[in-house]
Amino acid sequence: MTGLKSDDTFSVTGLFDLVVPLANGDGYGVRLTDRFTGSPFNIGNDHIQLFVIRNFSGVLGISLNAQDFSTGTSTALAFAALDTGHAQIALRLERASASSNDLTASYAYGDGGVLGDFVSFANHATIFHGEGYTRAGFMAFGLAPPIPEPQTYALMLAGLGLLGAATRHRRKRS
Repeated sequence: MTGLKSDDTFSVTGLFDLVVPLANGDGYGVRLTDRFTGSPFNIGNDHIQLFVIRNFSGVLGISLNAQDFSTGTSTALAFAALDTGHAQIALRLERASASSNDLTASYAYGDGGVLGDFVSFANHATIFHGEGYTRAGFMAFGLAPPIPEPQTYALMLAGLGLLGAATRHRRKRS
């Protein structure tokens, strides 16, 4: 299998422009997963996410979450309030020792291209429960702009038609 191996140390960091999620449930971040897409036999038991989110209560924050698709469980491990007064945010998942399956999650704010100190969550996530690899990735959910409905286009075309008619009527008068 390809990916980050269970006998290695590694750090996965994503640097993002600090965009405030507008709708409840919107967010973005980094993840580690052993889920193998394209195979019905490996649904994954390690899916660790560190992300910026506006949760379903409307609270902005940085969340560490662990999901196990084989058992259908999702566990919120840590949450910190989001400081929106910065230009960037770095999100990091790190395995500092190859002899431990603990992952440290941390974040740092940035301004003017300079990152501040990383702040680590006290709670850790764990990985490598039966497999020898994990894959890193970026994720975003719910951030797509709304797609206009056909009625919106019909109203816009009607408005443009009225503007064209008014312009033509004005030309005939002069």
